[in-house]
Amino acid sequence: MSTPKRRRARPAPPAPQPSPAPPAPPAQQARPASQAPPAPKAAPRALPPRLPERRSRARRARDAAIAGMVALLGFAIGLFVFNSVIMPRLIHGRPEVLVPDLSNLSVEQAAA
Repeated sequence: MSTPKRRRARPAPPAPQPSPAPPAPPAQQARPASQAPPAPKAAPRALPPRLPERRSRARRARDAAIAGMVALLGFAIGLFVFNSVIMPRLIHGRPEVLVPDLSNLSVEQAAA
């Protein structure tokens, strides 16, 4: 017997960064050279994109079965519409033509 696979716990999403404060009015921006503003912090490194987790075999089989049933239902509906709507209009849309019975006649009699 095989042991069930353990899933890795997903890391928590990074905390949202606070929005920067609006710029101060020009009168407050003047600072002496000894009080220079601190250097900007480096942006945190972005994590590489995560690949989606692979679905289990049972879920893939269920999804395939559902897709197959939807396809069969669509085919059945299309067949029903074709047989009950389209074909009767093609067949019965023209008047019947009467043809003489030529089964017991020779070629010369039928040509006459």
